[in-house]
Amino acid sequence: RQLYNDEVLELAWDGSVKLSNATAAASSDAPFRIMARKRPLQPAEREVQAYDCVSVEGKNKAVVVHDGRVHRDGRTLYMTHSRFCLDCIFNEADSNAVVYAEAARPLLQRAASGGRSTLLLFGQTGTGKTYTASGVFEQLANDLFGCSANGGGSSPSSSAASGSGRTPPGVTASCYEIAGSRGGREAVFD
Repeated sequence: RQLYNDEVLELAWDGSVKLSNATAAASSDAPFRIMARKRPLQPAEREVQAYDCVSVEGKNKAVVVHDGRVHRDGRTLYMTHSRFCLDCIFNEADSNAVVYAEAARPLLQRAASGGRSTLLLFGQTGTGKTYTASGVFEQLANDLFGCSANGGGSSPSSSAASGSGRTPPGVTASCYEIAGSRGGREAVFD
């Protein structure tokens, strides 16, 4: 059971506030860009009718966090809404291919032309970083090597980075995961 109507919610948030962020031109040549991807509610969350506490304002390039609170009188419930404007927002319906095209492919293009690029995925446990990273890495492998990351053979790549279907010379890709702790310190694994 859905607790709200998606169309009404979209109109309510997208149409309620017009921010200058909505008209700001996002350049893939910017020194850095901050993006967010909203994950959908998990089946277990839907089953217990959990409240979706984050909504996306696609037109405003913002996420809104809805924080339910209890007043200090201990009886009154109220809600605060915090809006965060970013360079790009991906909603729960956006695929890994869409995320890759907007977030990672420009970085590959910069690296292929002799620059340096870094993609950092950051977030709380269970927010979808591994899911997003695996999709991005598969697309990256396809663009770099012209084949599917799962060993689907070698077909010419339509790589925007090199245009030739071959690995761009001098491009190195490294992946690190900062997770867990060893001796009370964060550990880095590659």
